[in-house]
Amino acid sequence: MFIRGVSLAALMMAASSASASQSTVGHADAKLSAPAGSYQVAQACGWYAISVCSQSSKAANSAANSYGGYVLDTSSQAYPNFRPGWYCAVEGPSSKSSANRRKREMQQDGARSAYIKNGC
Repeated sequence: MFIRGVSLAALMMAASSASASQSTVGHADAKLSAPAGSYQVAQACGWYAISVCSQSSKAANSAANSYGGYVLDTSSQAYPNFRPGWYCAVEGPSSKSSANRRKREMQQDGARSAYIKNGC
């Protein structure tokens, strides 16, 4: 969870540090280094079984309904190895062997061009 550019973990660490050193002036007033309004997206690393990728979210939703999974927007910073501008019907992240197994199942169900890809 992020609050105005600062992760909850960073806030908890700062609060813990401030309470542990209350006798030292300045620690409780220390500012965190993240600029106001910024945030970071966590990466979703791992292997994905992909049944269909399309520039149409409707086509990707249809494929997810047919072959399972969910629609991934490849423009998200969470998936640096995916080409931006596409919507993919995927399952994952998982191990490479699990993604391969799921890909074969998708192909047996009719997704002939199914493949696997590492998210980051």
